[in-house]
Amino acid sequence: MEEQNFLPSPEKCKSKYWKFAAGFLGIIILVAGGYFVWDKYLSPEAKSNRETEQNYQKYLDWQKNYESAMKNDTYQIPAGQ
Repeated sequence: MEEQNFLPSPEKCKSKYWKFAAGFLGIIILVAGGYFVWDKYLSPEAKSNRETEQNYQKYLDWQKNYESAMKNDTYQIPAGQ
């Protein structure tokens, strides 16, 4: 009767280890990437922050145009004087 060997060969163990390590690392990267995307782009807080930043920039542009218009109106000296 032949002797049965129930232990896998060392090559199979190494192959299984690297497949597991690659899969585990892939899952970690996927979860970390998902968290990053949620935190920076998709969460309600991120959307609110983007909207606030856009509104602030619009206000600064409006203020710059307003001050420029007031300076041109106030300090403009007629050419004949």
